[in-house]
Amino acid sequence: MWYNPPSVYNAHVWMSSLFFSLFMYSGFFGVFFDFPDYLSYIYLVAFFILSLFFIKTLHIYLVFIGVGVLLLFVFFSFFSFYADNEYLKSGKLLLILFFSSYSAAFFCSKMYSIKQLAFILSMLSMIISLLALSKGGIGSDVRLMQGDGNPIWIARCSGISALYFFIKMKKGNKTVLELLLFMLSLLVIFLSGSRGPLASMILAIIIWLMLFDVRSVSKLMSAIFLLSITIVCSYFLLPDLMVERVFGFISGNFSSSDEYRLYLYKLAWSIFTGNPMGIGLGGFSEYALLPYPHNLVLEILSELGFLVMALFSLILFFVFFKSAKIIKRYYQNNIEVNFFYCLLIFSFTNAMFSGDLTSPKEFYFTLFFFIYFIYLSGSKNNETSTTRYG
Repeated sequence: MWYNPPSVYNAHVWMSSLFFSLFMYSGFFGVFFDFPDYLSYIYLVAFFILSLFFIKTLHIYLVFIGVGVLLLFVFFSFFSFYADNEYLKSGKLLLILFFSSYSAAFFCSKMYSIKQLAFILSMLSMIISLLALSKGGIGSDVRLMQGDGNPIWIARCSGISALYFFIKMKKGNKTVLELLLFMLSLLVIFLSGSRGPLASMILAIIIWLMLFDVRSVSKLMSAIFLLSITIVCSYFLLPDLMVERVFGFISGNFSSSDEYRLYLYKLAWSIFTGNPMGIGLGGFSEYALLPYPHNLVLEILSELGFLVMALFSLILFFVFFKSAKIIKRYYQNNIEVNFFYCLLIFSFTNAMFSGDLTSPKEFYFTLFFFIYFIYLSGSKNNETSTTRYG
């Protein structure tokens, strides 16, 4: 029953996946449409209401997590009007973590639902890419963007859709449509001039190929060859702005934004070395004009300290290697599980270049997803089902 879906659940699975995805992407859609802030919380509540349909079959720990999320939601909504930015960040982070944990456990315990979820996430990413092309400014010296929105937000979405269609082509039936959608996603990333999502996507693909799709003898050479071809093609095919941003950075010809980003990195490291136990969540804003260093690891080190970073690293490495082992054994040909694994790598890597602790919701979701995935895959009751599913 872990994978085979009862037909009566199909509509609820589609709707649950849709509202979850809309909540995850509400900030991205806000770049193009003047949505009220509370709309994202409506999506969240709608997801919870729909998830109650499965209450009889949910694991008891999932019910407790859900209650915790709802209490945090009420608490966060209440004090958000009165608290300062530091407490807002703490409340927002806790809400995102609990919601990511609940939703990941929900989809993982209903494994048949990940097909709809992956499809909706990729389609919404594709819609955002098309909106960027239709509404954004394009030119050799203009980054693809909309209004005051950060181009990297658009590139993040396009990176997600690019990974989905790449895995579809590798593991499913190759079609011209999938190739065109993959190329369109790449085009949007290139036109956005965002180096972080581009590098993150390339790294995710290379790691995935080395782990799951390349024979052991040629792993390293294939990865180096793919990276070399990508760099050479990029130099001749990318827009002028992207070439300048990428190769200028590599050659040490930093722009003013690059120099300030490097300053933030050095500042965060200096804060950590002076305060190994951290200065508290949101404390970085007391040291710089920007409230975070644009690097997830440095933000954890500077604000939460070495112990939290050590625990986070242990969890991340365990999830990364244990999940890879399970995928190789049972899920080698499953499109959605492989896509989520690529998304885990992509979202974590991208968090090394932009955003703060509350930004990479897709990273927290995939991290919790594979934590539950490891737990359920290790259960003797589910081992037969997973063997059938691969």
